[in-house]
Amino acid sequence: MENKYYTPETEEFVLGFEYQLKPSPLMDWENKKVKLDINLEAVDFHIKNNEGTIRVKYLDRDDIIDCKFKYINNKRDLVKDSVRVRTYIGEQFEVPNIVIYKDSSLVFSGKIKNKTEFKKLLTQLGIVL
Repeated sequence: MENKYYTPETEEFVLGFEYQLKPSPLMDWENKKVKLDINLEAVDFHIKNNEGTIRVKYLDRDDIIDCKFKYINNKRDLVKDSVRVRTYIGEQFEVPNIVIYKDSSLVFSGKIKNKTEFKKLLTQLGIVL
């Protein structure tokens, strides 16, 4: 994966969505998180008219570790309780691929773009953060 960031779609801006904003070319990127009072029309306008000022980091191993997973044996597998996440993150994948096992059973295999999607998936699978 050459670029660690992508420009999000307006539909991705849900409660808790993590993104970065660059208010002006002279300022650094600011970490942001969507709150209840977000104006999606304003977000859509901003994305379409201010190219390169909003970005989202693709899911990486640090994001998975932030969700209280720990490395085991190698650089691909992370575990938390009875859940194991195998990551396929690298140059050959545009969007990170992950495989999730719970109690040794496969429960998910697919692409996850960012940390917010990963957290949502864990919740849907009944995995407590």
